[in-house]
Amino acid sequence: MLPFVDDMLQRIHLAASDAEIEQLLGDLASQLLYRSAFLLDFPLAKKDSVRLWDSNPARRDWWLAVTDNGSNSISRSLADNLARGGVQHDVIAVDDPRHPFAVQYDFVSTTLVPITFESKTRGVAAFVGEERDLSALILPLQIVCYALLMQARGLREDATTSEAILTPRERQIMELSARGLTSEAVAAELGISTRTINQHIENITGKLGTRNRVHTVAEAIRRGLLA
Repeated sequence: MLPFVDDMLQRIHLAASDAEIEQLLGDLASQLLYRSAFLLDFPLAKKDSVRLWDSNPARRDWWLAVTDNGSNSISRSLADNLARGGVQHDVIAVDDPRHPFAVQYDFVSTTLVPITFESKTRGVAAFVGEERDLSALILPLQIVCYALLMQARGLREDATTSEAILTPRERQIMELSARGLTSEAVAAELGISTRTINQHIENITGKLGTRNRVHTVAEAIRRGLLA
């Protein structure tokens, strides 16, 4: 795994307050050469407010004051746009009603990392600044953003229960996956079939209650199940 990713995951696991989550957001943005970052958590019920963490205090305060804690159409429309899937770059046009505020509070140009559960967008990490080539970092970045949202949500699960303990082979597969290896690459590394690798991953997702490979790796790291 890339050194800065490993460091971020360890720090995320120890974060215990909103202030520490926002500090981590700022540090991650800096590592990626962006100016700042914010994290949104979209609730299941539309009547509930979107939760926000922002490394830029001025923008965070504006967001909370003007958008009723993120519950109005600004954040809702963002969630809808993210339905296209994948890491994407967004620039707020001059004729967009948000543009004057985007200029003032510095979020005209953002790179968006959707965080999905069961094929639905449940959150997003947004990095403020000019578009950068993140193609080599997509999987690690998705893992970090997922872990950050989970920690920000305050989820605390017991990683020592029997159903959450990985076998040595499962741990080995997860550690290789955390380095960005595909199932085919993991299979070649371990000398077993891709089908067997995928079956192990399916078993692990069942233990951890996750829904896809990215979430499974991130959750295993978050719970401290990997070396």
